[in-house]
Amino acid sequence: MRIFVIQNYLLSRLGLCSLLQLDHSIDVIGHARYEGGLKFLELIRSLIPDILLWQMERIENAKLDFINSLLERCPAVKILIMTDPDSNEISCKEILKRGVITCVSPNISLNVLFKTISKMRFNNFDDDSIPNNCSTNSQKAYMQLKFQTPRDLLTPQELRIQALISQGYSNQKIADTLSISLRTVEVHVHNIFKKFKVTNRVQAVVTAMLLGIVLQEKKEPFSS
Repeated sequence: MRIFVIQNYLLSRLGLCSLLQLDHSIDVIGHARYEGGLKFLELIRSLIPDILLWQMERIENAKLDFINSLLERCPAVKILIMTDPDSNEISCKEILKRGVITCVSPNISLNVLFKTISKMRFNNFDDDSIPNNCSTNSQKAYMQLKFQTPRDLLTPQELRIQALISQGYSNQKIADTLSISLRTVEVHVHNIFKKFKVTNRVQAVVTAMLLGIVLQEKKEPFSS
């Protein structure tokens, strides 16, 4: 599955690409910040992606028009937009009317993101999850995902430990700070990696950033 990623912030973009490539069925063929215009459109078209993954902070008509132009030139490409529906004036339903295949929240877990991409690959959508008030064309393209929030994904203690990992603490320093054994910390770190589907601390930090866990826990890392 060939994926091109659009995300405006370099560190987050590189982190997202790194996490995507944990799934060996995914080949990240390129990434960029959104530039718009014909040159950017032709760049994406020339790479022939299967999926365009666009983390869109704000939905704007100009971006939707860009999607229409891309679909006219590359009708086979599938588009996955990650956006917060509550922070956009233009609704996700409007996105669907423009031909976007799938729209999800940026707070989905990595596991759900992989499942979404897999469903898009095989056109395996769950009709039971389609809202009744969508148009027929939108219904064919729409998949509503139930996802875990960051606080549901990790336990309170795991959230504390992840906050300290994000601050560069070693396992021993975390144990000293939280007054728990080193072995307990190691078990929690293992569980965090497993839930995030990552293999090292850098990937865990990037995943926490993408999910907003670092921002939530940094101010009060020891609150229950």
